[in-house]
Amino acid sequence: IPAIDDQGKLMPRLANEGFGRFYRYLAPGEYRLNITAPGYRSQLVDVTVSADALTELDLEMAPGPLLELESHALADETAGQLVGNNDGKANLGEKLGFILSLANRQTIAAQGAWLRIESLSDYVSLLTDSVFFGTVEGLNSVTSTDTIFFEVSSDCPDETILEFAVVIGDQEGAGWSGSFAQEVYAPKLEIVDAEINDQAGNHNGIIDNGELVLVTVRINNSGRQDVTNPTLNLATDDVYFMVLSEPQSVEALTQNETVSFVFEVSLDQQAPALHIGHFSGQINSAEGYAPSLLLRLSNINGFFDDFENGENGWTHASYQNSFNHHDDWMLGEPQGKTSDPSRAYSGLNCWGTDLGFADYNGDSWDGNYQSNMHTYLRSPVIDCSDMQDVGLQFQRWLNLRASDAGRVIVNGELVWESARRGHSDSEWYQERIDISAIADGNSAVQLVFELETNQSSNLGGWNIDDVIVAGGLYGSTSSEPEFVHSLHTLSVFPNPFAEVTTIQYQLGADAHVRLGIYTANGQLIRLMLNRNMVAGNHALEWNGKNHLGEKLPAGMYFGILISDHGVLRQRIILQ
Repeated sequence: IPAIDDQGKLMPRLANEGFGRFYRYLAPGEYRLNITAPGYRSQLVDVTVSADALTELDLEMAPGPLLELESHALADETAGQLVGNNDGKANLGEKLGFILSLANRQTIAAQGAWLRIESLSDYVSLLTDSVFFGTVEGLNSVTSTDTIFFEVSSDCPDETILEFAVVIGDQEGAGWSGSFAQEVYAPKLEIVDAEINDQAGNHNGIIDNGELVLVTVRINNSGRQDVTNPTLNLATDDVYFMVLSEPQSVEALTQNETVSFVFEVSLDQQAPALHIGHFSGQINSAEGYAPSLLLRLSNINGFFDDFENGENGWTHASYQNSFNHHDDWMLGEPQGKTSDPSRAYSGLNCWGTDLGFADYNGDSWDGNYQSNMHTYLRSPVIDCSDMQDVGLQFQRWLNLRASDAGRVIVNGELVWESARRGHSDSEWYQERIDISAIADGNSAVQLVFELETNQSSNLGGWNIDDVIVAGGLYGSTSSEPEFVHSLHTLSVFPNPFAEVTTIQYQLGADAHVRLGIYTANGQLIRLMLNRNMVAGNHALEWNGKNHLGEKLPAGMYFGILISDHGVLRQRIILQ
């Protein structure tokens, strides 16, 4: 009964094999029954169920053909409407086809046989959805002369199984159904790492304030399809970082290969200490594959983890020294249950005690830690051998009942503990702790976040994000970057301007100077100067036009001066 059974709550009723009958309780009313049997014509019958007596239905089914989908073959060669590489696989960027075969399992011929296909996946666009077979004789098979054409979405993940539903009929109507599946072979690009080359700066491998560095972004293809002519566009909305290179391309990125893209990136002299910039790497390829990859750069000379890339060596467990050995440390998106946050401090993920997942290892969680337990979250070993005045900084959202305790321990020494009367955070709070006495010059530093609870009622417990261990956070060492360039000043007047403005700069030493006008997203639109200059005061004018002599629209631009000694940047407002 489609009105009832097609809701997925009940299976269709099967008749008794010996007598061909069945019983079913139904409320009084009007019903349409769909009656099917292998080798017989399906019937749709309208029935009125009485409230006063048993309703009986007796019918005779007419024999008919029995059609089913015998096979499906993938067509991916380049011919006619097909565009493919002829490897027999469904890849992105191809216009594919299915060649279908029907089999008739009965002796009765099917006249005017046809087949209609429906995709059950959002990743498929059907360009045609039906084929005609004509007559299919009894106990015979027929292969269609037509092809079902389809395309796979460019964002379909590798190893996706595409499911298709099939309706089969003949001149008497639709009487049979079936299904089949097709696997997708696609690329899977991921950023492996980003290497900083600051040979023009202070050679410490970090982007310090005022430096121009080369950032080598290495991308690996762990998928099962090559990528042709991939182009990487690195961009950021960060107000202190700027990408000074055009999008970079390579010829191909084959399976299990890693390739490098190199970009010039600068960091403003006025960037705060411990500043983190988030970048998007937009990939475009000939196949239409266009993922957006995320990259993080910072001026932090030390350890940083925002928990967006998995556990990365963090471990957690129960100490097994309490009545309850439960361990509810979780990595993921907090759900905002009880007193927990509804989102991580940055990105998507944080560590927490019971983040409130609806389903985690088969259980449902409510956001509260449990009673009578003692658990820990332990960091990987952090090398601080080249750091001085080391501090620990992290984002905290902690809620505890009285007598429950949250602790931070570094190499076995307690460096922070919550109050015994309880603890209550209603927002993310930045905690900074001096660990210089333990960590300065130490090649093996390890952090431990603890939660110890008693038998009283419970709250949300720990939520931790953006953990930093870095030198210069405490003591006499300045948190300002070591790199100081000899390029003293860069100024623009008038600013804002409408017609012409003067860009003035002072060099503290002879240097090769490149001065350009850039958009807010780092695109070079006018190269004003690119040559050797002597020390002293210099000036030039900009008329608000690009390199083609076209007047630019009103808005914010940047004048960026790059020399052997560093980078200076100045905002310019064109009215």
